Amino acid sequence: MAGGAGTDRAFRRRLTFTRLVLAGEALGPALLPGLGVIGAFLALALFGLFDWLPATLHAVLLGLFGLALIVAWRRVPSALRLPDEAAARRRLETDNAVPHRALEALDDSIAAGKDDPLAQSLWALHRQRAVANARGLRLHGPRPQLARHDPWAFRAIVLLALVVGAVAAGPEVGPRLTESLVPLFGKAKDGPAADTIGFTAWITPPAYTRLPPLYLGGQGLAPGEALRVAAGSTVVARLYGVASGAVAFGEKSVPLEAMEADSFAGEIPVEPGASLRLLGGGGEIAAWPLEVVADMPPVTAFTDPLTATERRVLRVAYEAKDDYGVDAVSLELRLAGHDDVLTVPLGGATGRAAAKGIAFRDLTAHPWAGLDVSAQLTATDALDQVGRSESVTITLPERQFRHPVARAIAAARKQLVARPHERRKVAEILSAIAAGPEAYGERTSVYLGLILSIAKLYRHADPAQDAEVVDLLWDIALDLDEGRVPGALANLRAAQEALEEALESGASDTEVARLMDELRMAMAEYLRAMAEEAMRRGFDGEAQPMPGGQMLTDRDLQRMIDEAQRAAETGSRDAARQMLQDLREMLENLQAMQGMMQEDGSARALGEGMQQLGDMLRRQGELRDQSFSEQQRRQQGQPGQPMASPDGDMTGMARDQEGLRRQLGEMLRRLDEAGLPLPDALTGAERAMDEARSALENGDPAAAAAAQGEAMSALREGLQELGEQMAQQLGMRRGQGQGQGSAEDSEDARDPLGRPRRARELGSGDDVRVPTEAEAKRVREILDELQRRAGDRTRSPEELDYIRRLLDRF
Repeated sequence: MAGGAGTDRAFRRRLTFTRLVLAGEALGPALLPGLGVIGAFLALALFGLFDWLPATLHAVLLGLFGLALIVAWRRVPSALRLPDEAAARRRLETDNAVPHRALEALDDSIAAGKDDPLAQSLWALHRQRAVANARGLRLHGPRPQLARHDPWAFRAIVLLALVVGAVAAGPEVGPRLTESLVPLFGKAKDGPAADTIGFTAWITPPAYTRLPPLYLGGQGLAPGEALRVAAGSTVVARLYGVASGAVAFGEKSVPLEAMEADSFAGEIPVEPGASLRLLGGGGEIAAWPLEVVADMPPVTAFTDPLTATERRVLRVAYEAKDDYGVDAVSLELRLAGHDDVLTVPLGGATGRAAAKGIAFRDLTAHPWAGLDVSAQLTATDALDQVGRSESVTITLPERQFRHPVARAIAAARKQLVARPHERRKVAEILSAIAAGPEAYGERTSVYLGLILSIAKLYRHADPAQDAEVVDLLWDIALDLDEGRVPGALANLRAAQEALEEALESGASDTEVARLMDELRMAMAEYLRAMAEEAMRRGFDGEAQPMPGGQMLTDRDLQRMIDEAQRAAETGSRDAARQMLQDLREMLENLQAMQGMMQEDGSARALGEGMQQLGDMLRRQGELRDQSFSEQQRRQQGQPGQPMASPDGDMTGMARDQEGLRRQLGEMLRRLDEAGLPLPDALTGAERAMDEARSALENGDPAAAAAAQGEAMSALREGLQELGEQMAQQLGMRRGQGQGQGSAEDSEDARDPLGRPRRARELGSGDDVRVPTEAEAKRVREILDELQRRAGDRTRSPEELDYIRRLLDRF
C-alpha cells in the first residue's frame, strides 16, 4: 500500500506539471500578437520617433497602440484557464506512447465481482501494470509551435528592430522609453515651471581649425566660465520647457526655430560680443563671457639667406607659421621694370601650424637668370589669407657653361631676352656659330637647331616665336655642355618634388610606394647619364670620389632611398622627408664636385688619385690574404703549394707587389706635378710595399703579411688625407661663389655633400632616426586599434571625431 501511495503522489506531480505545460502552450500563442505590438512600440521609441512628434499626435499614437494591444490580447483570459486532468493524462499517454489509455486505470475501481476472488486478482494485476506504466513516465516541455501562429516570422523583424534601436540609442535608452510614454502637452498659461527648463548646446569650430567642439553646460563648460572660440564657429542650441528661445551675442539676439510646444532649436554663426547667452521665455537661462578669436594671416620668413649651389640651383630655406595651419608656401620673384611676377611653389604644408624646410629650384633656364630680382616669400592659409616676408634682392643664379660654343649660344639667348628688337643681330651671331661646325664637333643636331632658330628670327617678329627660340637655344647649349645629364637631372628633380609633395599632403602608402619606384628609376637613369659623361671626359663612371676618402656608388644612393621608404611605411614621414632633403643636397653638391674636377686640374688629379688608391687598397688586401695562406700552409708542414697569384708561386707574388708599388709611385708623381702636397702616409705605404716585396723574394710570408698590413693602413690614411684636400678645395669654391663666411665655417657645420658631420659612412642617417622593426610593429598595432575604435558606433561622438582626426593626421 505504501508503494502504491508513493506512486500515486509521483503520478499526481507529473499530472500537475503536464497541466501547466498545456496552459503555457495555450498562453504563448495568445500573448504573441500583443508582444509584437509592444515590441513595435518600443522599437519606435528607441529610434526616437516620439521625440519629433507633436504632443497631440504622440497621444493619438499611444491610444492606437493601447487599442491594438487590447485587441491582440482578447484571447488571453480564456488561455489563462488550467486544463483538466483528463487532458493532462492524455498528453502524458501521447508523450510516452502508453496504449489503450492505461493511465486511467489508476483512478478506476472494479465495477462488478467485488466478492469474486478471481475478479479481484485480475483487477489487482491490471492495477500493477498501470502502476508500472506510471513509474516510467517522462515529462516533456511545452511545444509553442510559433511558426504555425506566425508563418511570416514577424517576430524576428521586431527583435531585430529592438536590437538596432537599443544600439542606436546607446545611453539614451532609459530617457527615450520614459518620454515615449508621456506626451509633453502645453504648460499652464503662467509659463513653464523653473525645474522643467533645460538646454543642450555646443560650439562647432570651422573644420580647417581641427579644433574639437566645445560643449556648454552639463559636463562641458559651466555657465560663467570664459568662452574662447575661433571666428567662423557656429552655436548649435536646443532649449526645452520654455515659451520662446533665442541666442544672444552681447545685446544682439537671434531667435531659435520652434520645434514643438515649448521646444526651440537652431544652428547660428557666432558673432562678436561680450557674452554668449541662452534666452528662454524672456529670461536668461545661461551665459558665458565670450571672446571671438580672429584668424590671423600666416607669418613667413627666410631662415637662411638665398644662395646658389655649385650647379647654380637656388636654395631656399624657409619657415611659415599660422594659427591653424599653413596651406602653401611660395617664392615670388619680381624684375625691376616688369609687371610680371614669377611664382615658385615651395611645396604644400598640409595644414600644419608650423612649416619649415629647404627647397631647391633650378631657375637657370628662366629668362631672368643672371639678373637682379626681388624675392619675397608668401604663405597662404585655409581662408586664402596671405602672409609675406621681407623682400630681398638677389642675382638669380645663372648657369656657367664650360663648352665655348654653349657659352656663345647662351649669351645670344640672353641678348634676345633682354633686347627682343635686336633679333636680327642675334640671328647673325647664331649664323656665325653655325658656320663653324668644327667648334661643336660637327654635330648635326646642333647645326639643325641653330638653322631653325635663325629662320624663325628672320621670318617672325612675334614674342611667342621668340619664346620658342629661347627654349630651343637653351636645349642646344645644355646638350653641348653635358649631353643627356641635364634631362636626366630634370627628371630626377621632378620625381623628388613629386615624392616630397606626396609626403607633405599625406598621400596613401600605395601612392608613396609608386613615387618611390619612380624616384629609383629616375636616379638610375641619372647615374647612367653621369657615368657616360664622366667616361667621355676620362673619369671613372662606376664610382665617384668623396671627401673623407670614400667612394660614392649607385648602391649608396639606392640604400638611402630604401631607408626613406621604410621610414614612410612605418609612419615616420617627417624622417622620410628629411632623408629626401639630405639626398637632394648630396646630389647637388656631388655635381659641384664633378664640375670642379672637370674645370680644375688639381681637383682632377685628386679625384683620379682617390680612385686609384681605392683600387690599390683592394689589390693590396688580396696580396696580404695570399701571404697569410702561405704562412698557414708552412706552419702545417705543407710548404711550396701553389698560390692564387698570376705565376702561382712566391716569385709571382713578389712581382705583383712590385707592380703595385710602382703604380703608387707613378700616382705620387702626378700629384706632385699638379702642385699638390704629398701625404706622408703614401710615402710610408711605398716603403712598406718595398719591404713586403723583399720578404716575398726571400720566402718569408709572415714578414710579407706584416709589411702588407702596414701598407694597407698607410693607404687608408693617405686616401683620407686626399679626401680632406678635396673637401678644402670645394669649401673654398663654395665660400667664393656664395660670399658667406669662410670654408672652415661651412666645413664645420656640414660636410661638402651637405650632411651634418656626425658619421663617416654615406647615408648613415645619424641625423634622422629610423624606427626599429619593433617600433614599426607597435605603430601598426596602434593604427589598427584606432581604426577598430573608429568603427565602433557605441562610442561617443566626441571620441569618434577625435579618433577620425588622429587617423586623418597620421
